[in-house]
Amino acid sequence: MKLSVINRIAVIAVSCIFLVSASDKNLKQLQNEYVDLRFGMFIHFGIETFNMGDYWNNSTPPDISKFKLATLDCKNWADAAKAAGMKYGVLTTKHHYGFCMWNTATTTYNCMNAGTLKTDVVKAYCEAFRADSLKPGLYYSMFDAHDTVDGSYNSYSRTLWDKKKAYIKAQITELLTNYGDIPILIVDGWAWKMGHNIIPYQEIRELVKSLQPNCLLCDHDGVSKPWDNDIVMFEEPKGVYCPSINTYAATQGQIIVTQSSGSWFWTGGGTIMTSSSITTHLKNLEPRYCNFLLNCPPDTDGKLNQAIIDTLAKVGQSWSKNTARDSLPEQPQAIEHPVTPVAAIDGTGANAWNAIDGYNDVFSATNVGQSLWSGSTPPQYITIDLGVKYYNLEILGYLPRQDYNSTKRVIVGNITRYTISISDDNSAFTPLTSGVWTADSTYKIAEWSTPASGRYIRLQADSAKGGSSVVISEISLGGRSLTPSTTETRIIVNAAASVNNNEKAETFTALNGIFKATPGKIVYIYDMAGRKIKSMTIDNNTSLWNLPGIAGKINNLYIFKVSDKKIKN
Repeated sequence: MKLSVINRIAVIAVSCIFLVSASDKNLKQLQNEYVDLRFGMFIHFGIETFNMGDYWNNSTPPDISKFKLATLDCKNWADAAKAAGMKYGVLTTKHHYGFCMWNTATTTYNCMNAGTLKTDVVKAYCEAFRADSLKPGLYYSMFDAHDTVDGSYNSYSRTLWDKKKAYIKAQITELLTNYGDIPILIVDGWAWKMGHNIIPYQEIRELVKSLQPNCLLCDHDGVSKPWDNDIVMFEEPKGVYCPSINTYAATQGQIIVTQSSGSWFWTGGGTIMTSSSITTHLKNLEPRYCNFLLNCPPDTDGKLNQAIIDTLAKVGQSWSKNTARDSLPEQPQAIEHPVTPVAAIDGTGANAWNAIDGYNDVFSATNVGQSLWSGSTPPQYITIDLGVKYYNLEILGYLPRQDYNSTKRVIVGNITRYTISISDDNSAFTPLTSGVWTADSTYKIAEWSTPASGRYIRLQADSAKGGSSVVISEISLGGRSLTPSTTETRIIVNAAASVNNNEKAETFTALNGIFKATPGKIVYIYDMAGRKIKSMTIDNNTSLWNLPGIAGKINNLYIFKVSDKKIKN
């Protein structure tokens, strides 16, 4: 399907309408544009700057009086970034202490209520970077040690999420509404803290993409594969490096100054990276499609240390991007519209929560945080409960174990042959697809030709590496091009007069492909006033690309309502 088709098709629930604008880009385009930025400035600045360290130095959030910001020079940051050849920045809007660096209505623990300056730091940063033609990205920590209302994040649960979601969503909404276009939102304190199920990846991703469809989402999950991530993140200080064979859209983060505190925030200074070391990083990472995000922490005066500025200037004099590098290769199919499971049970009836908890953190080859589900020898299955029936399920993702034995990945137990089926009642299952996966640690996906509906998805491991017990790190589900919905689905097509005949044909051919995937069902076609124009049975010979003639006009929106009830013969 070409971009012109994708940009004019939106899949929505009956209860709401969301038309994707023609200016929005698909994920591959956004990833390609991001990795072409090559070099960026990570900016850790907050109450931690005035506390001689962050959460890892002292887990107790400091009193707001600690934030004594009197001066701020974001132009100083932007000018240094531009001189180095950087193209974007990423500012810590809120780190693990929970102190907010913007004018937020969600908490008084923010920069507007402390210090003598009392200014919106996020606003000043975005304005300064844009003034230097740099893109302003943002960092946000899900984990918030200061917010203990309704319970501590250390004792997180889905029940607690129901209480805290308004707080987190309101903060993300402020950040992605009040500060213009944000190319990337880097999230921390999520997969490694409470996981992508307790704070549902589905809800956060949908929120981010609804506010800014072109904003990439990246979580510090430590997994060197595109699992629940638009951009893979490698954290160099933890010993996680981008491999030489990498072709995923990625970022590697490093700190320009090594301090005795080990903090990413300024705590008095230390050994500064040499310009040659920075340049070597860039030259090594460029062919791997991995940006270098170099943390340059401002001091308590709101400025960069002069030694950092001088080093960055030297980098700009000796490095320029490799224009001969090819465009980003094809990326693995992604679950762009995830669904959050509520439970998982294995074939013995035992709880298999570890397979869907969304918890992962790879610190290094010798320190891997993960929660694994281990079953008996194949064939062995897990049944995933989505809580309610979903329509438009298209894809399943399987993340194998990520741990090491010495310096090599452990692959024993990884699924090598699989069968996937679906059910409404957890009794009668309909096969969706089957296939073979390699036994390595890379993220796997399985797709089926017909968008499916059901409440229960069963993944059966027909064989596993070593013939031993089946091992699963994570299972993910959702839609790739379609948005799963708990209600009947409408497909809205904008057949505007400005499109040419070939584009119209592509649009309706694409719809025809979707409808052919559900033979024996009824399509009801309405105009935007709700008047039914036509109903038709879906079969393998159905042609839909002559629809403008039905209404007698080209510049119409047409609503297609697919009935879940098959026509009786």
